[in-house]
Amino acid sequence: MSQWLDYVKFGSGKNGSPAVSGVINTYATCTGTATQLSLTTALSASAGNVILIHQSQGTGAGQWEINYVLADAGATLTLAYPLAYTYGTGAQCVLVPQYTSGTISGAITPTNWNGSVGGIVALMSSGDLTLSGSIDVSGSGFRRSGNAVADSTYIGLQGEGTVGAGGTRSSSANGNGGGGGGKGTGDNHIPGGGGAGGGNASVGTSGSNTVGAVNGTVGTVSGNADLTLTTFGGAGGSGGPSQVFIGVAGYSGGAGGGIVLIFAKSFTLTGTITLGGVTATVPDAGVGAGAGGAGGSCLIKCQTASLGANKITALPGLGATATYSNGGNGSVGRIHTDYFSGITGTSNPTLTSTQVANLKSTVYSSMI
Repeated sequence: MSQWLDYVKFGSGKNGSPAVSGVINTYATCTGTATQLSLTTALSASAGNVILIHQSQGTGAGQWEINYVLADAGATLTLAYPLAYTYGTGAQCVLVPQYTSGTISGAITPTNWNGSVGGIVALMSSGDLTLSGSIDVSGSGFRRSGNAVADSTYIGLQGEGTVGAGGTRSSSANGNGGGGGGKGTGDNHIPGGGGAGGGNASVGTSGSNTVGAVNGTVGTVSGNADLTLTTFGGAGGSGGPSQVFIGVAGYSGGAGGGIVLIFAKSFTLTGTITLGGVTATVPDAGVGAGAGGAGGSCLIKCQTASLGANKITALPGLGATATYSNGGNGSVGRIHTDYFSGITGTSNPTLTSTQVANLKSTVYSSMI
């Protein structure tokens, strides 16, 4: 059973005009196998609604699929078709609006990822969809590390990543989250090392320093090119705290970009889709510099697409520069389009695209 099923296609149009703005999705944590999902909070997904299930963190991070709801019993959703994956801790369920043809002229944003839910914008259109407004999930993915206040370890904090929450004192990577800057080899090095950048389409970059301190380990590659595995951008690690000025914290890294999923019969982009990682804040002199977060992930499935010139961006956040250390940069994100008959346009980074025969079929209405 594939994650892109013929019965879903581009939705039923049951939610009407796409003249919307703000947060258009609702979210709930979930676990599930077979044809049932267990929710921690009710999603109010009535029969005929489309949901996205996404393993956002933990085992299987990046796995996702869409399905129809047959029945909503509050804490339990009964699904029309068996799940392709088993979902556990770190998974979330997202209610996906199903619009008709029209134009989105407003500014769409997600609820930011909070460690349990959020960070995703997902929508469907049964006809010709134009986005003249914006979708912005910059910094909505894996969360920044926080400032690393000095303690006996003098090690910075990991950025959040695919493995789990950030904030642990470690120079090791946290999946695609960057490691924190470490301590130097002597007792009197004023700053710690630089934090490492978050990863996504590639690894982040390492921090640097001039005082012999350990830098954070780079966040790893996550997801894949065709976005059948789709992840948030990894967050950058913090710089190491001062070993001399007790209480002077190493500065936080930046958050990673979120996820955008658009399923539209045809899609025209004259506005913008932005999935950037966040650049780390420049620290005070004498402490380690934080690293940048990685760009997020954008997948568009359509029959035809006109994307304009570099209107979709998933750029890295940059590391901060301090007196004795620099934070690493995050990775670029991933942008991919599956289409049936034609696609034009460019993105930054360069999008990949695949011609897919089964996107030809007309919209199903049997589940409405």
